[in-house]
Amino acid sequence: MMTGDWRVKVLDFGLAEFRQEVLEVGRTESQTESLSKEGHVLGTVPYMSPEQAQGRSVDHRSDIFSLGIILYELSTGRRPFHGQSTAELISSILRDAPPLVTEHRSDLPRHLARIVRRCLEKNPNRRYQITEDLRNDLEDLRNEIDSEEAGSGKVSTPEPARLRRRGRRRRNTCSPRLCLKFEGRDATSLASEVIL
Repeated sequence: MMTGDWRVKVLDFGLAEFRQEVLEVGRTESQTESLSKEGHVLGTVPYMSPEQAQGRSVDHRSDIFSLGIILYELSTGRRPFHGQSTAELISSILRDAPPLVTEHRSDLPRHLARIVRRCLEKNPNRRYQITEDLRNDLEDLRNEIDSEEAGSGKVSTPEPARLRRRGRRRRNTCSPRLCLKFEGRDATSLASEVIL
């Protein structure tokens, strides 16, 4: 969800439960544990991974798939998987390869398309295996873009004020830099912070 002052808020924690692990005597670490169990389908359908949609066991790589859907949506303004019903949407998640983000937005960096495509791999073993690798690729991409802009002297700035006009419906809009800036940060910064 995005607030009126362009702050991003995560609202859906319905499938996480709190747990504590004892690491050493007297020291604990708080974590979340998935409530998804094999054989049960739980979650927000448009953001489900293939294994989640099939009721198979899930791990952190399922979250990477879901983050890939969010990155796709931030970059293009549309979801990668479509269907008129829940069954059709699940079928699309299981079988369809979405168009690359650069097919919707030719001004986006091709490396972003590669990163998002890797997040959206159907086979969990072909996705990023840890979020740190995804974060590193996003930070590298941001640094490449920053250095290219510095070299060209070009600065791309989004115009969120234009989108806030009264009576106009907000929609996902991206700047040529990558994506709409939220409080002065672009989508790669936000995604990096989300997965830290």
